[in-house]
Amino acid sequence: MSGRSDTLSILSHGEQDVAGYLREHPDATPAEIAEARGVDEAAVEQAVDRIETKTHRAVVTLAESPFTGEALSSADSSVRKRLLAALTD
Repeated sequence: MSGRSDTLSILSHGEQDVAGYLREHPDATPAEIAEARGVDEAAVEQAVDRIETKTHRAVVTLAESPFTGEALSSADSSVRKRLLAALTD
């Protein structure tokens, strides 16, 4: 259930696990994720809040950074495809 893409993520390992679970099970509730991961539901809710905040900050950073093109060109093709799909959805 990991869903971790690489070591450069700004998400913690736990957040990466929750994000990966949500990618595979987009309709999962915090209770379902907590049960699958063997953690407290409140911990999952906090992780989801942090993931959402970090995602919003990352999007703004990508829009403002002069290094976005360089970062995307050096990213793994599966990461680029996933990002493109998310942006065009």
